[in-house]
Amino acid sequence: MAWPPKPVFDPAMFAPVPHDRRYSAQWWQAKEEEARMLRDREQRNREVAEQEAKARTNWRGPRWCEGEHA
Repeated sequence: MAWPPKPVFDPAMFAPVPHDRRYSAQWWQAKEEEARMLRDREQRNREVAEQEAKARTNWRGPRWCEGEHA
């Protein structure tokens, strides 16, 4: 064996680094997009909750309670 040992190359050393806009000059755009996604998600959750509440208030129960036989 000769000195110095052969260098070991890891393919990960040459892999491209994933780009994260939060750590770039466009950090403010990423922050705005994240805030917009959160607002949209909250809005959808609110709409679903309203629909469920409306469905619960409009529910009349089984028809057999009213004496109707279908």
